Amino acid sequence: MYNKGVRYEIGRVHAIATARPVLDLVVDGILDPARLVTSVVPFSEAATGMTAPGTKVIFVNDFA
Repeated sequence: MYNKGVRYEIGRVHAIATARPVLDLVVDGILDPARLVTSVVPFSEAATGMTAPGTKVIFVNDFA
């Protein structure tokens, strides 16, 4: 990659600037965020949930 003239930049995204168009897609029914979630795991099982293969894991508070 480095010998091919590829430029690799990392950093934080300015989320506020990019969130509005994505939220508009959700509101208009074009984007369904539920399709991105592969599993929902309670905090008490977080260690297992973090190692499970998947695109997006959502953790829920089961300590309350």
